[in-house]
Amino acid sequence: MKIKLSFFLFCFVHVCFASFTISGTFKALPMQKINVKLSNEIKPVVFTSFTTDKEGAFKHVIEKDYTGVIVFEVPGINVGLNTFVDNTDLVVTASFVDQKFQEVKFSKSSISQVFYDYSQSMITQKEQLATLQFLKDSYYNEKSSFSSSIDAEIKRLNSIKKVDLNPYPFVDFYFNTLNTISGFEEPTSIAEAKANMQTLSSILLNSPIYLEQSGLLSRIVNLYIKNTAFQADIQERIEPEVKSYSLELIEKADLQTFRGQNILSSLIEWFKAYNLAELQTLFTEKGNALTCTINDQLKKTLNKPVVKLEVGKVAPNFTFPNAKDSKNNSLYSVKAKYRIVMFWASWCPHCVNEMGSVKQFYSDYKSKDLEIIGISLDDNQNEFERYASGLPWKNYSDFLRWEGPIVNQYDIQATPTFVLIDQNNVIIAKDSEIKSIAQYIK
Repeated sequence: MKIKLSFFLFCFVHVCFASFTISGTFKALPMQKINVKLSNEIKPVVFTSFTTDKEGAFKHVIEKDYTGVIVFEVPGINVGLNTFVDNTDLVVTASFVDQKFQEVKFSKSSISQVFYDYSQSMITQKEQLATLQFLKDSYYNEKSSFSSSIDAEIKRLNSIKKVDLNPYPFVDFYFNTLNTISGFEEPTSIAEAKANMQTLSSILLNSPIYLEQSGLLSRIVNLYIKNTAFQADIQERIEPEVKSYSLELIEKADLQTFRGQNILSSLIEWFKAYNLAELQTLFTEKGNALTCTINDQLKKTLNKPVVKLEVGKVAPNFTFPNAKDSKNNSLYSVKAKYRIVMFWASWCPHCVNEMGSVKQFYSDYKSKDLEIIGISLDDNQNEFERYASGLPWKNYSDFLRWEGPIVNQYDIQATPTFVLIDQNNVIIAKDSEIKSIAQYIK
């Protein structure tokens, strides 16, 4: 009896506290914070982080049973190191030159090295082919000898024998799937969109568990929605088209299955992102109506509070992630009759176009006791600081783009977004253009 009990306790502890260790050295990154993202969610999220020592070395325990794509990311720099882990210890060494990981070597896990090397070879080949095609299309006559030489080189690159991935079925699935959906982002005809949808549906319904482990499920659901919307002949038909085909998809997927629930969860998240409120409500109701066991991903989606920045409601307070001014390190501590929280990013063309008007607005209304707090969705610290240095108001960023806590707290779905708040922290207005805010300033 004691033996059986001890064995049971061992299994219980092992299952409940499953973990593995990531360790190694990132040369030229001493005392550097590194974010670790896991990709088996609706979107890659920062699961944990660690800081390297003076030599760039690190050792960190992942307190989770996890098999799938993992990303090491330097905050503030739009660069990451992607590989695959199979719930076993991972040891990695890499240099960091010109803001890129180089000379990457993995030990203890051959699949991690194969995944990384194959992804790098694909990137290099894609860049070379794009350059050659650009040269051919832009500068050379098709009948010239140089154009023929370019054709020969393109043919050679396309014929290069890839690494045999048969011993690595996940890696094979991952890159074959990426190759299959390449070009699905922008169909050129209704016939092409329909064909894309059939392929995407087949991937969603028939793929093994690798689909969840790859982090590609949400991307494929998004492509399915986009190709559905493309078939609408007028704007008013987009939502009915998306509704019809999405209902068809979840019916085929079977919401009592793990895969069906993951597809439903992803659909709800994308409906929210696209402001398809009626569809978000309808499909959320379908999830809540399930009487079977619901998986963790769908639970997380269904339990998310619906954040509504309604005019007349109190704006939630937040602290600035990297505030240098200790007296004004939160929204509520900025004392002014009017405060505008502006969500923007240097990579957002609409924000850049609007910024001249915002500067003029600030100049015109600052005398009326108005302050602007800029919350940037940048993920590149250098770009943020370069652009923000020319702005005359407070600007902050945690370099997490759409995953930042303030962005999620305010349920921001687009940039730029301007939220006007009075001295009692009540929301007066919300708009995508600064000129629409002027009418509320007295």
